Amino acid sequence: MAEHFDLSAVPKFFIEQLKDARLSIYFAITCTFIACLSGISHKADLLCQFRVQMAAALAFMAFVLILAHKQQKNAKLLIVTIIALLLNVVAVGYTCFDFSAAASQGSSPSSASPGSGDKVSVLQFNVLSKNQERPRFVALVRRLKPDVVCLQEYDSQWMEALQMLHFNDDYPYQISKVRNDNFGVAIFSKKPMLSSSIEALGKAQVPTAVATININGRPVTFLSTHPLPPLTGEWYDLRNEQFNALAAYVKSDPARSLVLCGDLNCAPWSAHFIDLLSLSGLKDSRAGFGIQPTWPVNCWSLRIPLDHVLATRNFEVKVRRVEADYGSDHLPVYVELVRR
Repeated sequence: MAEHFDLSAVPKFFIEQLKDARLSIYFAITCTFIACLSGISHKADLLCQFRVQMAAALAFMAFVLILAHKQQKNAKLLIVTIIALLLNVVAVGYTCFDFSAAASQGSSPSSASPGSGDKVSVLQFNVLSKNQERPRFVALVRRLKPDVVCLQEYDSQWMEALQMLHFNDDYPYQISKVRNDNFGVAIFSKKPMLSSSIEALGKAQVPTAVATININGRPVTFLSTHPLPPLTGEWYDLRNEQFNALAAYVKSDPARSLVLCGDLNCAPWSAHFIDLLSLSGLKDSRAGFGIQPTWPVNCWSLRIPLDHVLATRNFEVKVRRVEADYGSDHLPVYVELVRR
C-alpha cells in the first residue's frame, strides 16, 4: 500500500523556493513594465518582443505565490504579479484576435466587390544567407505550389543555387536585389508581373522588392522587405522610419490590392508594429490564427513571430500556417488569401 502523501509539505516546498525566486519575480515584473515603453526606447522594444515568455514566467510565479500565500504575506507582490501577467496577456491576446472578421460578420453579402473570390497563395521566408538546405526549400515550394514566393537574406549563393535547381522553371517571373549582407530581397511569381522595381524605403536604404502581379486578370502588388533589427538606438530609429515609409507607400494608392511580406524584426505586440498597421491600413494575416512564432528556430522557448504577411482589407485570410524547419533561423510562413 502506498504511503500517505503529506499535502501540507507542498506549500512549505514552495515557500522555500519562493525565497530564492523573489528576485526573478521582481525582474519579470520590471521587464513587463519597461516593455510598455517600446514606443520610445529600443531596449524596451527588445523586451517587448518576448511578452509571451514573460507571461508564462509570471503565470508560474503567480501560482507559486498563491500556494505560499497562507504562510507568507505576499498579497501585494501577488497583486502586482497578476497585474503584470494581465498586461502581457492582453497585449499578446489583442493581436491574436481578428477584429476585421468580427466586424464583417454583420455586413451584407452585397457589400462584396465584383469579381470577388480571386485566390492567391504566398510563401514568406527569411532563407538565412548561409543556409545550405536549398534543395529541401525548393522541394517545399514544389509541394505547396504558392503563386508568389517572397524571400529575404537573398544573396549570390542563393541565386546560383536556385538557378541550378531549376527553380526559375516553376517561377519564371522575378524581381530581386542580391546582397551579401543579409538584406537581399526577392519576389518570385508563377504569374506575369505587370511591373516591378527595387525601392529604398527609408533612410536605412535597405532594399524592398515591389512587384505588381496579374492575379486572375486583376493586379495585386507584393512587397518583400527586411528592416534592420532594433539592436541599437540608431537601428531602432531606422527600422521605425522604414515602417513609416512602408505605410506611406501603401497609402499612396489606397485603391490597390497589396500584400506586404517580410522579416520585419518586430513582434506584433510592439508599439511600432501596431503603428504600422494603423498608418498603412493593412491587416495582419496572423490575427485569428494564434501566435505562430517563427524565430529563433533552435530555441522554441524563446520563439516569437517576426515573419509577417500583411494585406489590404479587401483580402480574407483562408489559411495561415508556419511550416517546418528548412535550415534557416526563421520558419517559413504560408498564407492563402481570397480577394473579396
